Amino acid sequence: MFIRLGSLFVNSQYVAEIRLRSNQANEPNATLVMHDGSQREGFVLQSEIESLTETIVPAPAGFEANREYELDFDDDGPVTLDWRPVVAFAVHSGGAGLDPITADDGRLEKYALRSPDGKVRTSSDEFFDSSDEYRAFLQKMKGKAA
Repeated sequence: MFIRLGSLFVNSQYVAEIRLRSNQANEPNATLVMHDGSQREGFVLQSEIESLTETIVPAPAGFEANREYELDFDDDGPVTLDWRPVVAFAVHSGGAGLDPITADDGRLEKYALRSPDGKVRTSSDEFFDSSDEYRAFLQKMKGKAA
């Protein structure tokens, strides 16, 4: 895995430590200490740092994910949801949560996850007994946003 440090890509296997500091405008927010003791300064996205501390595990059969519908679009609510098989989960460090990974979309951060029993949980921790209930919720929210 590579870590983007500004415009430089660094192979993470050579990084011994990442030192973060406050994010001042136009200043590096991180120092990468390499195994040989050398240091590199630059800007590292928080999502890249988090990805270094998570674990990817295979998904049990039957889980499906739908990219979460954006309610501020001008089109109508979805008539059908585009459920994609989940191939793995990214487990956050400390076990604080997980994100589904699909072959088509990669890692999803805003999603609805349908379990094998048909229940749906969204990335914002909303729970539904079925896909139909979830779709009705989306259409209702779209009506409120208009």
